[in-house]
Amino acid sequence: MSSDFSSDATLALRRLYTDPTQIAYIEEQRRRAARVLAGSFARDADDCALLLDALGLTPQDGLTAERPTS
Repeated sequence: MSSDFSSDATLALRRLYTDPTQIAYIEEQRRRAARVLAGSFARDADDCALLLDALGLTPQDGLTAERPTS
């Protein structure tokens, strides 16, 4: 369910905001929210999944668009 909600939320945001800068900012905020939940408030993986789902986020929302190459 959360992935459907996340996809719907992304589509809704893209309809509301047409400026690529605004869209990038909102997507960055989603990534930050997912990371804060995972790193600060979740006690374990199940707790993290529950918190993300409650906010309509997915673990993929925490990933950056570009992965650094080392």
